[in-house]
Amino acid sequence: MIKALELLREVRADAVEVFGDSMLVINQLPRSYECGSEVLITYYEKSMQLLKEFKDFRLEHVPRLHNEEANRLAQHASGYQPMINAISAIGADDWRKEIIDYLKDPSKKVERRIWFQATKYVLLEDELYYRTIDGTLLRCFGDDEARSLMGEIHEGCVEHINRLLR
Repeated sequence: MIKALELLREVRADAVEVFGDSMLVINQLPRSYECGSEVLITYYEKSMQLLKEFKDFRLEHVPRLHNEEANRLAQHASGYQPMINAISAIGADDWRKEIIDYLKDPSKKVERRIWFQATKYVLLEDELYYRTIDGTLLRCFGDDEARSLMGEIHEGCVEHINRLLR
């Protein structure tokens, strides 16, 4: 949220609507909930400092059950364009399958290992992304996609080196 608010400030937006699936965050900002954690207080203060720079802001909680629409809105606002839709082609032996299945239906019982792993991933437009500690999303590839991509990168490097040697 902080990164989004900083971006909105840079483009001189004057009003902000925040849709979030974290009831804790959405209710801490207007002080409906108390912020007791030192780490969260830091984020709270930074968020409030940024929100005060806008003429108007609105906070809305979106239950996780309905956050597909929130994801779509966030992607639309950021200009995100999904690459190919590869999830439908994922086989049973693909390393991403259990995580994707769980993210699609979190009420499903899974091993503790899968539940813990899934907390580090996000599913956007049927694509699996790893969420880094700073919030950057890294697209997760299957074995075939990774090999193909590495081949394309290698070909590009070889062409670049050949041009430099000429």
